[in-house]
Amino acid sequence: MSVERKIYTDPLKRIEQLESLASASKIINSSLDLAEILSRIMNLTTELLDADRSTLYLIDKEKGELWSIVAQGLDQIEIRLPLNQGIAGHVATNLKTLNVKDAYELPFFNREFDKKSNYRTKSVLCIPMINKEDKAVGVMQVLNKKHGDFIPDDEEFLYALSDHAVIAIENAIMHKDLIAKKKLEEELLIAHKIQKSILPDTVPSVTGYDFGAINVSAKIVGGDFYDFIPLHAGKWGLVMADVSDKGMPAAIFMAVCRTVMRAVAKDNDSAAEVLRMANALISEIHTSNMFVTLFYGILDTKERRLVYSNAGHNPPLLYNVNRGEYRYIEMEGTAIGVMDGIEFEEDSIDMQKDDLLVLYTDGITEAINPQEDEFGLDRMIDVLKNKGRNPARDIVENIEKAVDTFASGQPQFDDMTLM
Repeated sequence: MSVERKIYTDPLKRIEQLESLASASKIINSSLDLAEILSRIMNLTTELLDADRSTLYLIDKEKGELWSIVAQGLDQIEIRLPLNQGIAGHVATNLKTLNVKDAYELPFFNREFDKKSNYRTKSVLCIPMINKEDKAVGVMQVLNKKHGDFIPDDEEFLYALSDHAVIAIENAIMHKDLIAKKKLEEELLIAHKIQKSILPDTVPSVTGYDFGAINVSAKIVGGDFYDFIPLHAGKWGLVMADVSDKGMPAAIFMAVCRTVMRAVAKDNDSAAEVLRMANALISEIHTSNMFVTLFYGILDTKERRLVYSNAGHNPPLLYNVNRGEYRYIEMEGTAIGVMDGIEFEEDSIDMQKDDLLVLYTDGITEAINPQEDEFGLDRMIDVLKNKGRNPARDIVENIEKAVDTFASGQPQFDDMTLM
């Protein structure tokens, strides 16, 4: 992208303006605050070019707009203009210098500002601002030279000034982005700590049973969650859930879902009724398109019976260590939050002494390696065959290790949760 540049016609004026340019560069580059830099550039441009006023617009290609920050009393406001309108928009679009004695001679000049402010725009000098990558980043517009008209020397000086201005602006934007990124990272770390505190910090201690669980987020925060809900008469509510989204929105929705599940599970011996009530509440209070797949089981530790219901989640795996036999606890169901008025099925199984009940999210089974093969259920069953007699905590850690080994460093895009 090349922009035609003028050359100085007055050697003495060139020396004078180069001295001014050196001073201006120091002033412009002495701050990293974008609003302050724009204000300094505009003030210096107005002063050094003996003009009435000036404006610097930056290009927002995504929104198709020109924007700037201007002072209004003690406050600063952001102004935005369509990219294809007015003198500034014309220069930003065509990337050619515009130097006219009377703006009213231009068909694309917008006279509305003059009418509203009782101002008369006459001479105008407007140039595109080009960075070192040869990309247009904005335009500088100077209005109404006080003595005479804008001459080629003014054009060249404005281009020289814009070179320094572009560097200062890009440094300020980079600095602003770094601060915003650092702030976001700090907030995400706080959110991560909060989310981890929401998940159970211990597993139940029940005679004759052994529990273990892990949760690994694909991002700093995620949408998977598990829970052990203490009920009555030696019963425990077991929850394995996967929110449809990822990141911060999923983490917030996950916290809501967990709170709702704990509220409706209390003193309720019907797993299907718990899911019906949870779905009714979540469908009522949330307005996003997110939903959550969820398996809920009520484990009666005295009777060794699991009453369960499934809201569209992966079927749990029941594996007997002694016999080496396994089966999936399959049940049809609709995810929670899709629509109100859903009824859920319910069933039960009697647990044997050497049974392993494995609840998981699809982040485990759909973990991929560099060849984009999936970890799958067979590899998880292999771990159970080899490590099934170990304590529950060791089993979940061995499955996690097997997934990591299989993935071989391949980044994963889904949360992984296992109970």
